[in-house]
Amino acid sequence: KAAAAVLDRKRKALVQLRSQADKTYTVAELAHALKVEGREEILFKLLEHLSANPEKGVTRILGDPFSENRYSHKRLSNRN
Repeated sequence: KAAAAVLDRKRKALVQLRSQADKTYTVAELAHALKVEGREEILFKLLEHLSANPEKGVTRILGDPFSENRYSHKRLSNRN
């Protein structure tokens, strides 16, 4: 159950970021948008993982402190 909840949160985060590709979010802002306040630590780890894998299209703008990092989704070009 716990793994399914994490995967669902990851999917919802990606959907939110993709649907608002022109917007950047802090973890707290995204948690509020997803209605998962109180689960920011898990969301932070998911976003860090997604931003570390370029094929996912999630970018990170470093904040100071790290809780001010901002995340967004960039459209990936289709290379053929």
